[in-house]
Amino acid sequence: MRTMKKVAWLLTSTVLVFTLIYGVIWIGDSPVLAQTSQEAKGQFVRVDGGGKTLVAVTDNGTEQTYPVADNVWVYRNNTKAGLTDLQKGDTLELILNSKSQLAYIKATAAKAAPVQQPEQAPAAAVTPPPAAQAQPQAAPMASQTPATGATAPQATAPSVQTAPVTDGGWPWKRLSLELKSRELTLKVKQEQAASDIYVQTKDHAVVHLKGTEAEKVLQLLLQGLPAERGAWEQALKQRLAVQFMLKDASPEWKVEVDWKDAAASSVKITPADAVSKPQPEPRAKLQEQQIERFKEMEKGKEKDKQKESKGKAKGHPGRGNDDDDQGEDD
Repeated sequence: MRTMKKVAWLLTSTVLVFTLIYGVIWIGDSPVLAQTSQEAKGQFVRVDGGGKTLVAVTDNGTEQTYPVADNVWVYRNNTKAGLTDLQKGDTLELILNSKSQLAYIKATAAKAAPVQQPEQAPAAAVTPPPAAQAQPQAAPMASQTPATGATAPQATAPSVQTAPVTDGGWPWKRLSLELKSRELTLKVKQEQAASDIYVQTKDHAVVHLKGTEAEKVLQLLLQGLPAERGAWEQALKQRLAVQFMLKDASPEWKVEVDWKDAAASSVKITPADAVSKPQPEPRAKLQEQQIERFKEMEKGKEKDKQKESKGKAKGHPGRGNDDDDQGEDD
């Protein structure tokens, strides 16, 4: 009986140990199905602790301190940057990993200088006559355009969301990318209706983005790659290796692309800042006016040529009549 009890206890304890180990492994692998990463916004104040923490002012006006991940990804004005490139007053879009560390920082430079200029213009324009008093009113109107320009990065979010649906969006129907190395695991899936980015570093910290945020990061990641498809995939791998600071010399890659136009040999991707820099309407109107003027000039030249040809035609018959008259006189 004692031996049977010992065997039963051993079996029970073994089952419990294996169940515990399996549970720990499952929990370690479960971030793939985890919720999307937490996001935050604010204005940059400073970096403390030699880059270990970042201080930002939230919308409530309070300072918030965030721990920074070792492999943090920093962009400033849609360009790859570092923590030292951030400046006080920059508008920040932050994404935290599963350990509540800053894994992604998107900074936009503050444009406060153009807004301060109109405040000096009315002061200098108080004494002039009424005809000159209209100028201070024009100065604030001019100041409104830089102010709206400062909010342009916020307008890129809906444009990025709708870009894959339009002709100028993603050049593929579906993109599937997987990268496995010693440093991290990266999985990217982009289709016409959904986008998903999953990153897990070697310390088991996870960043999971979906929808608009995933597409914004994907556009930043793919901008500037060569247009030729033959070189595009290799350049993409090199870009990812640099961005994520991979030290593994032989990572595992899996790239599958279902192109919209299988016959095309080039890749066209809308830049991340393309929406914030459209061609202004006044310039387009000027171009149209120049074209119309050019057409009018060409028409004027044709009319002048026609007049000259008519004048020559009239002159020749007259000369012929004179010759005939002279012949008759002889």
